[in-house]
Amino acid sequence: EEAQKQPTTVETITQQLSKTGNTYFTISKVVVVDSERIFIPISVLNALRRKGIETLENKLVKKYNESLNRNIEKGFSSIKVCDTQTVLPEKLCIYIDEVSDSVAYRDDTIVVFKPKEYNLANIKEFVPTVNSENVYLDMPNFATEADYAVLKALLKTNLFIGVVANNLYAVYLARELGLKIILGLGLNIYNDFALSGLKELCGKCYKTFVYSQELSLAEINDFNDKNGFIFTDGEICLMTLAHCPLHVNLKCDCGCCAYSGKQLIYKDKTNREFSLRRKRIVKCYWELFNCLPLKGNDKVDFKGKYLLKPSFSERKSVYEFYSARIKGENFSIQQVPHTTGHLNKKVK
Repeated sequence: EEAQKQPTTVETITQQLSKTGNTYFTISKVVVVDSERIFIPISVLNALRRKGIETLENKLVKKYNESLNRNIEKGFSSIKVCDTQTVLPEKLCIYIDEVSDSVAYRDDTIVVFKPKEYNLANIKEFVPTVNSENVYLDMPNFATEADYAVLKALLKTNLFIGVVANNLYAVYLARELGLKIILGLGLNIYNDFALSGLKELCGKCYKTFVYSQELSLAEINDFNDKNGFIFTDGEICLMTLAHCPLHVNLKCDCGCCAYSGKQLIYKDKTNREFSLRRKRIVKCYWELFNCLPLKGNDKVDFKGKYLLKPSFSERKSVYEFYSARIKGENFSIQQVPHTTGHLNKKVK
């Protein structure tokens, strides 16, 4: 419309149409023609911008879905949260990365093998020493196509009854091979709705799950499904790195790898030490661990199910402590510097 007093300037029009905010787009150029003596309310310019971005986004998404032969007209199926669950007999789930000392694992314990080297020789050497038929393989948070082939070959040995899935590729692989699936920490199960969707994806292979380590005990108690494992003791993995710190810092590559097998330390500006440990499939990955272990033994009431990821030196004492406590027996354990994580406080 024609301006009665103050016309809308080209600068104002350009400024309002360039505000893309939290969208996926950046507007690099705005062309304004026939702008003399016109008035456009700011609200109209904002609505025009929002409508334009929404239309463009919908067209891009539609084109992408058509390329994958997806029928987006069907929408999403509603998620149903089950009111009843079959209570599993297993009370403890413990991670081990190498042959342990004389730890006698109970029948109600799930043993998860998380090797430093994912290869057949390592697997065949380890599994017979566990003295348990309840052994699962921990699946890395991510894997290349070559890594995937190695993991599939290891699972085909029938040495494991299932996997701990930390990413969706592991769910699909376990389903293909007919193995049981534990939904692990990597899937960050934060509520019943997330759990329900993942259960549906697992189908008949679903076994159980681990609550997100970002949840407090009060938030875990709000779950409809009380059959999951609570991470209460052990080393906290903060990050998985696909790039090699040795390559970055020592300028070496796989052909002249400088890794000696020793633990690497990252020290922050407050002099806290975080350990870096390598795990290898075809490609090497590195895991960064918190400077303090998680200890929740004084926060939980031992009526639930617990996930343990203790260090090698603490494995036996931690396992015996939890085994005794879930049976109502007293067992003392040496206290070490630790964190209670989010067990008693919500994520801010």
